[in-house]
Amino acid sequence: MVSLPRVLKVIVVVVFVGLALTPTTAVPGRPIVAAVQAASGPSRGDLLRHLAGLPLQFQPNLGQTDSQVRFLARGAGYTVFLTPGEIVLTFGGGPNHHASVLRLQALGANPHPGFGGLSPQHGTISYFTGKNAQSWHTNIPTYGRVLERGVYPGIDLVFYGRGNRLEYDWLVHPGADVGRVTLRLDGAAGLRLNRAGKLVMTSRVGAVVQGRPRAFQQQSWGKQRITAAYRLSADGTVRLAVGPYDHKLPLVIDPTIQYSTYLGGSSQESGDSVAIDATGSVYVSGFTQSPDFPTHHSLYASPDGGFVTKFSPSGDALEYSSFFAGGEPTSIALDPSGDVVLAGLGGITTPQLHQIPGAAPYSTVRNASNAFLARLHWDAARQSLSLVYSTLLGSNSQGQAVALDPAGNVCI
Repeated sequence: MVSLPRVLKVIVVVVFVGLALTPTTAVPGRPIVAAVQAASGPSRGDLLRHLAGLPLQFQPNLGQTDSQVRFLARGAGYTVFLTPGEIVLTFGGGPNHHASVLRLQALGANPHPGFGGLSPQHGTISYFTGKNAQSWHTNIPTYGRVLERGVYPGIDLVFYGRGNRLEYDWLVHPGADVGRVTLRLDGAAGLRLNRAGKLVMTSRVGAVVQGRPRAFQQQSWGKQRITAAYRLSADGTVRLAVGPYDHKLPLVIDPTIQYSTYLGGSSQESGDSVAIDATGSVYVSGFTQSPDFPTHHSLYASPDGGFVTKFSPSGDALEYSSFFAGGEPTSIALDPSGDVVLAGLGGITTPQLHQIPGAAPYSTVRNASNAFLARLHWDAARQSLSLVYSTLLGSNSQGQAVALDPAGNVCI
């Protein structure tokens, strides 16, 4: 298993090195991030948004990260590490906040598969860590695809990017048993199949949606589509169910990681809670200090602790994204009408509007550490976000979890 503290240590450094520095421009002892900002002027948020538009490229591990990693790549808001029989995805992270980590493991897989880079790219990547040039890793080649051979007997994996999105294909050779493919996900707060047959994995900073698998065989007259689907077992493992096909021909199964996205600005933020409604829209709440945090129909003009964001089902648009004044929403829940209920840690500027009956005696204690409860309503027709109620609760307390019962009552 990958040693994450070591892996994550290099993530921030490499993101900036790959953008602006080459071995001839590195200055020993000078902070890499400062060198980039001095040379080009953009904010950290600008650089991250620029990264989101770059095509996904894979780099072999030549000592720049944990020895168990064979290849790695950086997408829009995530990094993928390829190890034998395992895909490790990391999201977010920073000096004051831990990254969210998802591990997709192939159970019973070959512990010693072969790895090779395919489709060489023109660019190279260099890592300059510390003052000692002997510890630098320079001119690392990049590839558009990676082949992992022999994951299971007669079954290979090919990883590639479609734009900045990670995709991978299972290559089932003639005579191989696709039923051996068994996947387990570690690190997710939730795992479910939605009505469209997509695999939805939630973490602290958002959701990873893996599209319903597509399968085909190449016939003499063209591609023949084969029925394929996920099967989620009670023990949390995922298998591939494939319809009738010709076992004398190769079979390609193509799952797609449909979206995973960076959400943030030039300062620090953390995604503390995530929820998904029946339409597939994703809601994220948490903490931000970024004045340039992406907002849309925001209730407040500047950051004052928290935020709440709603993504469209496809993940390519913000339906709304709002600062939340005076508090950090650490838990989020949804009711059937589409209202969002937030709970977390409030402060002296937390708004108090239409306080809950019976809560008034508690809300008069306005310390820097009070639990709060709030409800927001989104009017899709008017494209308007409003605060239904907000109240502080208790003293020296924090709202760590919130839920709704079948009657719509709020439990905190």
